[in-house]
Amino acid sequence: MTIQENITGENPFGQPGFSVKSPCGRVWFVPLEQVREDYAQFLQQADGLSQSEARARVAKNEEFVPTWFYEQFDWSDVASRGQLVVQANPADIERALNFLRDNAEVSPASGAQAFGVPLA
Repeated sequence: MTIQENITGENPFGQPGFSVKSPCGRVWFVPLEQVREDYAQFLQQADGLSQSEARARVAKNEEFVPTWFYEQFDWSDVASRGQLVVQANPADIERALNFLRDNAEVSPASGAQAFGVPLA
């Protein structure tokens, strides 16, 4: 798994978050705020917290939020929480399908680049 931090400080998305490229070439941007919200929803379900309690715990554990993205987000989370930035072309889709036939599971974090997110 390769995790990169954008060292230059340039952020083409205008907000902190994660840019991920799918095997077929689609590029998604997942805002950090959406990762926080996903983590808070998990805390509500797993620990029985209220929405405000869960958000307070997320704020208290802010340094864990990037870890939550890298360890818990899969492609369905990226698609539901993120924004499609670049669509794939047909040749890239065919290449990706061939790749996926050979590889059972590919994590979105394997090629993620963090923008404005401090890595622990």
